[in-house]
Amino acid sequence: MKEWIIFYNKNTDEELSRITIEGTFPDEIQSTKELLALDQGLKTTDIYTLTK
Repeated sequence: MKEWIIFYNKNTDEELSRITIEGTFPDEIQSTKELLALDQGLKTTDIYTLTK
């Protein structure tokens, strides 16, 4: 079973994106947060992650 890193908007708890843990590279989580923040008009601190 694949494990996922799920990105959420901390203000609304809306799921923004998800990536699999398998094959992630160093700094990928931070890079994804930065891209999502830019795309969604948020601050990177407005995005949190959970692993499932």
